[in-house]
Amino acid sequence: NGALRLNNTGSRNTSVGYNSLTKATNVKENTAIGWGCLANATEGSVNTGVGDSCLANLSTGGYNTAVGNASLTSVTTGDKNIGIGRSAGNSITTGSNNIIIGNNAHASAVDVSNEIVIGAGANGLGANYAVIGSADVTRVYAAQDAGATLYAGGLNIGGTAVSSTAAELNYVDGVTSNIQTQLD
Repeated sequence: NGALRLNNTGSRNTSVGYNSLTKATNVKENTAIGWGCLANATEGSVNTGVGDSCLANLSTGGYNTAVGNASLTSVTTGDKNIGIGRSAGNSITTGSNNIIIGNNAHASAVDVSNEIVIGAGANGLGANYAVIGSADVTRVYAAQDAGATLYAGGLNIGGTAVSSTAAELNYVDGVTSNIQTQLD
C-alpha cells in the first residue's frame, strides 16, 4: 500500500492508509491515518493527520494537526498549524501557528501566521486576527445566557470606532448624567 515505503532513519511513526507517509525518510513521531495522509513528508516531525489527504503536501513542517478530509492539505513547510474539518485551512502553505476550525474554513493567505478562524465557510482576515463565523453569522454570544464580560482594547460598531471612555455607548442607552440633566 506504500505506507512508510521510504522510511530510512525515522522512528516512532504510525501510518495507516494507502500512500500515507509514503516519502518519509527522516521523520519521527508522525501519525498518518487516511489515504495519502502526510504522503510527501520527508523531514517533518511530530505531525498528526487523520483523514483523506490531510497534510498531503507537507515536506518539512512540524507540530501540525489536521483532522478531516483534505484539511491543511497544501501546507509544505508551515509549523504548529491546526486544521479541523473538511478542507479546513487547505490554502496555507508556509504559514505557522494558525487554528482553522470548520468545514471549508479558510486562512487569509498562504503564508499567514497566528490567525484563528472558526466556523463553516469562515474566512480569515489576517495575521493576529480571530474570526468567529462566516458572513452569514448574525449573533455571537460569549455565554449562552449572554452574561459573560468581554475585555478588549477597542470596539468597533458598524464601522465606527468607539472611544475608550465609552461615552458613545452611554448615549445609546440614555444613561449618562449629561443626558439625564438635559431631560430634567
